[in-house]
Amino acid sequence: MPLVWLAALAARFLTAGLLRWLAFKVVAFVLVTVVLPIVLTNVLHKVMQISMTLATEQAGAAGALTSHPATWTGLIGWLALTLKLPEVVAVLIGATAFRAAMSFIPGRR
Repeated sequence: MPLVWLAALAARFLTAGLLRWLAFKVVAFVLVTVVLPIVLTNVLHKVMQISMTLATEQAGAAGALTSHPATWTGLIGWLALTLKLPEVVAVLIGATAFRAAMSFIPGRR
């Protein structure tokens, strides 16, 4: 009879550990696939806004036209498309998501 009690206790701890591990993996997966891209997008937009403000201020200090911030936006957009930055970012985010998904598979490193 004590062996059954010990087995039940071990099963309860193993089940709790398994559920804790599974919950952690689900939360990590949601963070990587949902929250992280949103945070990264917000950070990139903030960096772009700061850089555009700085560029406009520097252009104004140099005596250039400051009434055309759309020109800077167009120039940065043209440069990004010429360098194919949207494709590069898409490949990097896809590779990162693939690596994160592969880390969820047990026994793979």
